[in-house]
Amino acid sequence: MTKTEFIYALERGLGRAYITATENSEILQNEAVKALTECTSFDVQCEGTRADYAIGIISHLGATARFRDIIINKLFSTPNSDMSWDTAYYAELLSKINDSVSADALREKYKSLYFDLSNTKSLPFGRFPERDNFEQVCVSLCKSSKVFREIASDIANLIDNNPNFDCGDFDWFILESRQFIKRAEQYKKKGQKLCRFLELVNEREKLRLIELDRRKNDPTLAEAARKRLENYKNRALFQDIPLPKSEEELIKTLETLDIDKDNESGWHSFHFDIFDSLERGDYPEYLKSALPMIYKTTRCSNCRFHSLRLMAKFKMLSREIIEECLYDSNNDIRTFAKRRINKAKQPRNRAASQ
Repeated sequence: MTKTEFIYALERGLGRAYITATENSEILQNEAVKALTECTSFDVQCEGTRADYAIGIISHLGATARFRDIIINKLFSTPNSDMSWDTAYYAELLSKINDSVSADALREKYKSLYFDLSNTKSLPFGRFPERDNFEQVCVSLCKSSKVFREIASDIANLIDNNPNFDCGDFDWFILESRQFIKRAEQYKKKGQKLCRFLELVNEREKLRLIELDRRKNDPTLAEAARKRLENYKNRALFQDIPLPKSEEELIKTLETLDIDKDNESGWHSFHFDIFDSLERGDYPEYLKSALPMIYKTTRCSNCRFHSLRLMAKFKMLSREIIEECLYDSNNDIRTFAKRRINKAKQPRNRAASQ
């Protein structure tokens, strides 16, 4: 694999980049460090940040300390009000590195964000990146009961002293910290602020269950959800990029389509149009040939997973691809590959096992 091919695979989170990194540590170190200091996920909310994948590669290359120092500089140079997912990525990377230098950096960023939230006079319309970034740092920093108690107490203090916030603003932190919450509820001595945090969490949970019950028993909401799903399933396909009329045209379209980070070319919807057409069953036979190309070229690991499942359905998966997927950036893909390999090892019938 050339350096250009390595970077191409790395940016997409393919397993082949991970495998290559373990075999060419000295040659590819600079390229990997440079590429992985930027979040390569197409959609962080759906895919995650790929931090595990990045740290695994950097560790194999023996560049952890160098990489960590670059990430710390980037974390502090990123404004607290930044609306990208950079803070989330940097915080999760430092959490995975998990040394004292990384922990100190996360704590400093935590203090800076907490100061901004404490002094917030009014909430902006729409997204509030300072809160989002603060919650991400909380999740990344919270690795022990002691740290959890400190963060929980700070959040309780913030809610009680700033009317702009309530417990619902920290649902993700609460979800990710449920093991610490369960443990804290058993403490004999909790402290006033930790007691207040647990009280707020319990109130939030009661309201959540009431709302869940209301939605579950509201026929209007159920019908609206059913219609949305039906409309999506029956939506017209290939509106942005027309369906090519032959396999040759399809391959040419996929080869020339710019798989850009911002999806300006419309490649993401084109991929899903292909998936939906194949799943509906109303497709020309040559459309299957798009699947291996989507697997190799897409920036979206969810699209890659869709292509893999459909290749499995149509018996197009090679052993090489399955083994590569063991090192993919997407956890669902890694699990999928493990199951395929384990299934292949099992005897097909009783006679085969005797």
